Amino acid sequence: MTKPPQATGAGDLFPLETTIEACFPWLEAEINVVKPRVVVALGATAHPSALLRAPDEESRGREILGFVEDLRQVTRILRDAR
Repeated sequence: MTKPPQATGAGDLFPLETTIEACFPWLEAEINVVKPRVVVALGATAHPSALLRAPDEESRGREILGFVEDLRQVTRILRDAR
């Protein structure tokens, strides 16, 4: 999946509602064409640097474990869909 051309640049890390509304048809059309088994949204909050900005080691560890478990779940879904 690609990033819509309207959503470029660092200022779009946390898009405005109007940006989301404007880009949604693009995303929806792409999903309809590709028909993916799973859609994984990897935005600013899923980026490894965001995980590293957790306020302390305990929080960071929990966030990383949660992120890894989410990826494992996607792997299981894709494996089971074969």
